[in-house]
Amino acid sequence: MPVSWGTIIVELVLILPVGIYLYYSMFKKIRLCEGKVCPQCQTPLKPFQHPLTRNWEQWKKGGFRCHKCHCLTDLDGKLIHPGPYPTRRIMLLSLLWMFLFYLLTIAMLVLFYLFYVKPNG
Repeated sequence: MPVSWGTIIVELVLILPVGIYLYYSMFKKIRLCEGKVCPQCQTPLKPFQHPLTRNWEQWKKGGFRCHKCHCLTDLDGKLIHPGPYPTRRIMLLSLLWMFLFYLLTIAMLVLFYLFYVKPNG
């Protein structure tokens, strides 16, 4: 079954901004971490860390965790005191909201395809 140019363009218009955002955010995160070292052990900080290892201060303002001594730093590489971590309930609720948003997006794309692209007709 041949694919029309209209559907290809619609898919590109829908997917391309997400790809550009992901590329830009990863590039920005790597650039923010360049030249930053841990204030305690002088180890270079890694730009990415597991989301469950962040505390509330890092979720709000950003920051890094040293992979060697596990101290917390802000975006400038200054030491911050460890605070409370997100609870399991909050993490599960946020995952549920993301999943519901994903389902809503898929439903909108299916409805768009059925009513505007009009397959078989």
